[in-house]
Amino acid sequence: MPDSLMVAKLTVMLLRASLPGPDSLGPAFRILLAPDSEALPVDLALKRISALQGLHTFRAELKDGNLAISLETPTAEDEHLVGYRLETFDKGWRRLNPRGDRRALVEVRGFDETVVVSIQVVDDFLHFANCRHCSLKVSAPRPDSFAGVVAVLQLGDEPDEGR
Repeated sequence: MPDSLMVAKLTVMLLRASLPGPDSLGPAFRILLAPDSEALPVDLALKRISALQGLHTFRAELKDGNLAISLETPTAEDEHLVGYRLETFDKGWRRLNPRGDRRALVEVRGFDETVVVSIQVVDDFLHFANCRHCSLKVSAPRPDSFAGVVAVLQLGDEPDEGR
């Protein structure tokens, strides 16, 4: 999967994981991208999101069983908070990846979905997607993590049960 599509995928994973009751979206959910009113299959929505350039502030909600996503130009406060987040995550990457290898692998956990990507892809994602109400947390690999990952990025709140 090209990096831009993976960044879009991480964005959708973050937005879904940050919804109250993300399990109310079934496995075959569709995405409404504002201002369009047609619900798109996930793969088509990812292509559209991947075509966006620069930093965007995203919001998501449930609408008629679909993931409704809207975006806006980031405010100065958004840009400041994203800068702080980037600085914080960079410190975490350096602690967990002391060699500074941008190809080192990170396990990204969303709601009921896990992918493994390079630190560079995660960095691209953090420069692209801002979500004011979304939770992100970086930690060391866990006993159940994929082999070879240097870190885990949790999108949204951690579930009560393990994955």
